[in-house]
Amino acid sequence: MAPARRVAARFDLTRVAKAAAALVALVGGAVFVLGWILDMGAVRQLRPALPGMAISTSFGLFACGVCLLIEGWRGRASADKLVPIVAAAVLALALVNLALVAAQPGRGVDQILFSFPEETARIYMSPATAISLALAAACLLIPRTATSRLAGDLFSGMAGLGLFIAALSLTGYAFDSSALHGVFVFSVMALNTAVVFFVLFLALLFSRPDWGFMKVFTGPGLGSSTLRRLLPFFLLGPFIFCWLTLQAVKGELFDADFRLSVLAIVATVSLIAIAFWSALRENAASADLMESNDRLQRALSDQNILLKEVYHRVKNNLQFIDAMLALESNDLSGAAMPQRLADIRQRLHALARVHQQLVDSADLATLDLRGFLEELCDNMAKGVGVDSRGVEVRTDVAPVRVHLEQAIPIGLIVTELLSNAFKHAFPAGRRGAILVTLQDLGENGSLLSVSDDGVGRAAEGDRAASVGSMIVRSLAAQLNAEMEARSDDGGCRVEIRIPADQH
Repeated sequence: MAPARRVAARFDLTRVAKAAAALVALVGGAVFVLGWILDMGAVRQLRPALPGMAISTSFGLFACGVCLLIEGWRGRASADKLVPIVAAAVLALALVNLALVAAQPGRGVDQILFSFPEETARIYMSPATAISLALAAACLLIPRTATSRLAGDLFSGMAGLGLFIAALSLTGYAFDSSALHGVFVFSVMALNTAVVFFVLFLALLFSRPDWGFMKVFTGPGLGSSTLRRLLPFFLLGPFIFCWLTLQAVKGELFDADFRLSVLAIVATVSLIAIAFWSALRENAASADLMESNDRLQRALSDQNILLKEVYHRVKNNLQFIDAMLALESNDLSGAAMPQRLADIRQRLHALARVHQQLVDSADLATLDLRGFLEELCDNMAKGVGVDSRGVEVRTDVAPVRVHLEQAIPIGLIVTELLSNAFKHAFPAGRRGAILVTLQDLGENGSLLSVSDDGVGRAAEGDRAASVGSMIVRSLAAQLNAEMEARSDDGGCRVEIRIPADQH
């Protein structure tokens, strides 16, 4: 179970504990008020032939249920003080009853405090009931804030023992209550008392899912998951098998001596079937775990390869920057230096945008040229303020995905061509447009085009333009692309045909 699912499961157990505590308080209070104060015999004693729930028992169960509900008000000082007081009173009541019954069977604190008519004089708290009530009260005396392992083990041990006593009593009612009540400890433990105690101890265990053996039950491990799957079969299986066998004996399908053989065979076959079913589940879980490990190993290997590729790309980018600086350093006069540095910054920004696109993409190796080139052109246009000069930059880019090794040269080519157009195509307030297109030619690759309707650049001869042209041709060569440039009075157009094997 994942941590989030584990927390959710424990939250549900806490809600179950509160609901069970409310049920205990409701039943205990109903028997106390309706069964004894209003003298409704069917409430305190389910059947005339069965033992009934004593006044002291109903009061103790009601108090325990209320204490469990009050514990939900954590952070309130009044709740923290009230629960130990009530639990100590219930524990004292149970111990006094146990001492009185041990001294004189059939006579508890109820017979001392109250006078009963003949038909109810025999209803008192049995030793099993007193022990169970004492265990519940002792559990409530251990505060929820206790952090020691001993406190958790003690709590779960007492709650588990109380659950065992209640379950044993219920089993006796299901099979042969007369045999159960022949045992002094369980004498006159009422059916409704056994049911409510069973619910109460479950509520106590569920209220502390991190304590004692409950931590194993609610844990995230594979063993805890197996325990949660198999526990219902181990709890209910033997009970159901024995009950069915008893009914078969009563129906004279086979004699009483043969039922032990039937129980042994059925129990053995059932346990074998459960073991095989559990083995299948464990094998499936193991296969899932191995598959997950394989995926992690492949992902780790891919990450290592990607990391090496990142180092390689950084080295190539640094080498490219070094080459650009070397070209520009050949002729840097004082007046030209600011513009040359601005050109270098634009190229570096183009490199940065490539990596930003990769970071934002789910695929760290390729990117979509449409989004990349549209963002690149928009940022460059805003950076030099061409809108204020009446120059419009338009894009018409097909959704073509390319590898990083191709995206960087394409981005730098567009940067150089746009930069040249901004500087030379529209002098002296001339208005116009620059169009950047990328066509997907399928098997023939793609066609990148940057054109403008400016004055043309046939007469350009300055060093900056020649450096930019040198960079563009060098980048086109990296792509194994064919480059064609046309410039006249109607503008300039540069086309670069990128072969398909470069995508």
